Amino acid sequence: MIIKHGKGNTMEYLSMHCTRIIICLFLFFFWFLIELFRYAVFSVLGMTVLMYMLILIVWILVAGTWILCGVYIMLNNVVGDTCVSMEEWVANPSAQTNLQDILPCVDINTTDRALEQAKIISNDTITGINGVITAVLNNGSQTQGLPLMCNPIQPNLNSPGCVDTGSASQKWLPYVCSNPGASQDCQLGGRLTPQLYSQLNTSVFVINGLNESIPFLLDLANCQFVRQVFTNIREQHCHPLRDYISWQFIGLALLSGGLMFSIWLWIIFNRRRRHRFFHHIQDHGQFIASGPTGHQPSPKAAP
Repeated sequence: MIIKHGKGNTMEYLSMHCTRIIICLFLFFFWFLIELFRYAVFSVLGMTVLMYMLILIVWILVAGTWILCGVYIMLNNVVGDTCVSMEEWVANPSAQTNLQDILPCVDINTTDRALEQAKIISNDTITGINGVITAVLNNGSQTQGLPLMCNPIQPNLNSPGCVDTGSASQKWLPYVCSNPGASQDCQLGGRLTPQLYSQLNTSVFVINGLNESIPFLLDLANCQFVRQVFTNIREQHCHPLRDYISWQFIGLALLSGGLMFSIWLWIIFNRRRRHRFFHHIQDHGQFIASGPTGHQPSPKAAP
């Protein structure tokens, strides 16, 4: 459960940030279209100051686009490497992969020791509870009085009429003393005091926890649990994340195309402005060279 929960949270975290990046990209794109429209209007009207302000805004958008490109590359590498590693390990768990250093199921000796220890603790606890019930509460009888607890580790040694660990607390509840004496002892044999019943319930809770962990340890020992978790993550998270990354690529392509178009417009505007400026200088130079009275007849000299 810890592996599944952690991996699921990581993929959801990446999905959330991919969605935010996509929204930012499309907002940048629409904002960029608005700025291009303003740029065209100001260019036609000859508003040079506003055009320079728009150029500054466009370059800020360029910087933001580069930052988003870096985030896109990082997410693409993280998601791609993670999903590919999980797919390779699921297809061939015995292969030498990067996941072997972090997966607990690869260390068979550790999982086997944990499984064996869980079985020993569960068996010893059940044996101790049954011994107390037989010797103290049932006066040496295994069939009369309070029912014994069934042992799932050694089912061949169970006595007739035993109760399983999941329902032992309910089966023992009718045997609890309703009005114990001043010495806190039941007046009849084979009955439980509330204090002893509470202690037995605590032991049953521990046994149930150990018994529930044994199937998990078995799946962990043969990597079946991890394989199932990776398969679910690959099917539920890897494909949506790849779709998100594809949308990010489309958004970046649109922004790049818009920026190239704006640079093209800027080059055309500068070329036209220089052309007008040079023509203006040329016309002004010709006017100076000709002089203000160049085409007027010179006055005749006085006799």
